[in-house]
Amino acid sequence: MRAATIKRYLPALLLYVQRRLEGGRDAVISVRTRDVCGVAVYSLMMRLVEEGLARRHKQGVYLIERALEKVLTALRR
Repeated sequence: MRAATIKRYLPALLLYVQRRLEGGRDAVISVRTRDVCGVAVYSLMMRLVEEGLARRHKQGVYLIERALEKVLTALRR
């Protein structure tokens, strides 16, 4: 995945995660890649899975536990 493509969709992913946080009820946040972009978000989410900050639930759906401060800083890197 080209860096320009990732940089293009990174703000959309950050905004998506922050909006999901505003609800504040859930202990787990689900990220559906098709809601954000798809392929570019897949590579970003797989980086989070490799770091242990997220896990793959099923195809196109990733779960993030409440360690969201770490997730947001990892995405901004």
